Amino acid sequence: MKKFLFTLYVILFSLSSYAQEKDSIQEPEIYNLDALAPKKGQPLAARSNEKDDGVKVDPESGKTDYKLYKIITHEKDTVLVDTTLSIQSQYEINYLRKDLFGKHAFQNQGQVLTQLTYDYNDQEILPRMGQTPRHETYNEIEDVAYYKVPTPTTEIMYRNGIEQGQVLDSKIAINVSETMNFSLGYTGLRSLGAYRSSLSSFKNFVGTFSYQSKNDRYRLRFHNTNQRIENQENGGLTEIAQGFFEANDSEYSDRGRLDVNLEDASSVLNGKRYYVDHNFKLFTTKDTIPKKISNIKLGHIFNYETKQFNFLKPTSTDYFGNYFSAETNDMTSYKSMDNKAYMDFTSPYLLGKFRAIAGYHYYYQGYRNVVNTGNGTIPNQIKNDAVSIGANWKAAIKTIHLNASASTIIAGSINGNNLFVEAAFKNSKKVNISASLQLNSKAPNVNYQFFQSNFIEYNWSNNFKNINTRNLNFNLATKWIQATASLTQIEDFVYFNEDAQAKPTQHNETINYFKLRAHNEIKVGYFALDTDFIYQNVASGANVYKVPDAILRSTFYFSKVFFEKKSLYLQTGIIGKYFTSYQANNYNPVLGEFTLQQTDFIGGKPIFDAFINAQIRRTRLYFTFENLMQLTGKNYYYSTPNKPYTDFKIKFGFVWNFFK
Repeated sequence: MKKFLFTLYVILFSLSSYAQEKDSIQEPEIYNLDALAPKKGQPLAARSNEKDDGVKVDPESGKTDYKLYKIITHEKDTVLVDTTLSIQSQYEINYLRKDLFGKHAFQNQGQVLTQLTYDYNDQEILPRMGQTPRHETYNEIEDVAYYKVPTPTTEIMYRNGIEQGQVLDSKIAINVSETMNFSLGYTGLRSLGAYRSSLSSFKNFVGTFSYQSKNDRYRLRFHNTNQRIENQENGGLTEIAQGFFEANDSEYSDRGRLDVNLEDASSVLNGKRYYVDHNFKLFTTKDTIPKKISNIKLGHIFNYETKQFNFLKPTSTDYFGNYFSAETNDMTSYKSMDNKAYMDFTSPYLLGKFRAIAGYHYYYQGYRNVVNTGNGTIPNQIKNDAVSIGANWKAAIKTIHLNASASTIIAGSINGNNLFVEAAFKNSKKVNISASLQLNSKAPNVNYQFFQSNFIEYNWSNNFKNINTRNLNFNLATKWIQATASLTQIEDFVYFNEDAQAKPTQHNETINYFKLRAHNEIKVGYFALDTDFIYQNVASGANVYKVPDAILRSTFYFSKVFFEKKSLYLQTGIIGKYFTSYQANNYNPVLGEFTLQQTDFIGGKPIFDAFINAQIRRTRLYFTFENLMQLTGKNYYYSTPNKPYTDFKIKFGFVWNFFK
């Protein structure tokens, strides 16, 4: 440990010395240390000037204004490329690049995550493929971002793996002209894991293209994804191995010596997607049009996606019950197509923007053969299509913002509908308050309705009722606290019941789920305390809907700028995590889903991580010491009832941005 700390000190000192030497030649890099608002001691915002080509630059350093480096989300919100070191960036230094509060990780990165809490804000009215836990690392449509940058922009994120391997996330965005941009992104992960047969590997490619005509009448966005997510599946520790693990037997400090339930099983999720969204503005500001209607746009969205989920087990096992043949090679093939047309326009009568949309949807799920289980015949494919209509409305009356959307299926072999209404009072200087109501009805995911496997009990064809969800949500945001309260009612909830060989079951009673979340950060000088808290209560349906009563994460940290020219920004602290004991669902690799179990508990014990982070110019370095409690010899930490959480590990990572 002393050797590691000394090496860390030498690295930071050398890099900071290099940064100071560079600073003696040119002005220090412009960046915001806090990401919220300039504070005393921070660098000032860049002074801007206009080049002949319209690009803003700092007159002394000649560097481009950082405010011109923009990311456009799927919802067309614009954010700046973030090169800051903050406590939020510490939470997001992982293979998903997301804050994982409310999720509990497995021992190896790239595996599924145990859900500790749930949000109900999905307005989709069509069922998805399923294998939801396996899609944690899968880039959905809403995960893809587009760029608008004045100079070529690159970001690289690296983090070491467990035992062997690493994760590398890289992106490059280039504006060919002021109106045309393309970007390429690739995420690769390979991590061996500490336990037998727990290798994680994935390759995710994303390519985007965006264009707008010079008169801004035509706009186009396109992206293509090609993704492969592979995991070895060991089924967790055997009962005997769990005893050795919990007893902290010194012979099994090498976790590879512990026996697991499966030795040669793996699952693979492959997916490809082609997505295009383009629109044409009928009139320009110079056209003679009615004064009460402006900016009429006609648009089209097309999305085509194929996926395959494959579970492989070359040798026989009775771990999942009886089987048809010794070798298991389950292949689920899924295809979906969405074809939508829309019209956007604004009008003073509507106080904002209005969209009318109509679409045709199709999905297919199939297998190689028809299966006869002895109790019935399971077909080899299902096909469903639907025609939907909908509307979105966004308006603002001074500080009151209104947002409403509605959609319904009017024809086809399935049905579904959604209604969402939100009202918000926004005063950025004092307080923001919002309330929303959502009513959603849609069919369960396809794997609940239709599934085939080499294991006899994992074959079914069901005709479930729609799942009906009602969600009432309140939000409060001030400079002292951010809080959310939600009350959710779920009718005809569907789950996988482990007691019945993981078969899907529809709950015939209403689930009432209350959730309260709060966040607060207190800063005093160089010290800060950042706290997230969730309280949950399942008033009815707790026997099938399992969540811990409370989830807590609290981070105490120190941050300060060092050296005369402020070339090093250092941040160090400790993170405490805790969730109350509860009967967590177990993971089933054949399904790629979590299944209900009623016997074993996890949680109820604290987890502590320590970290040392540093920013030197545009480079952020992250050193994390995970699960310090394991050093005490207490092996009570689990991710699911038979799958341990990570041992004490030292993780290193960095994020590096390149601009011209």
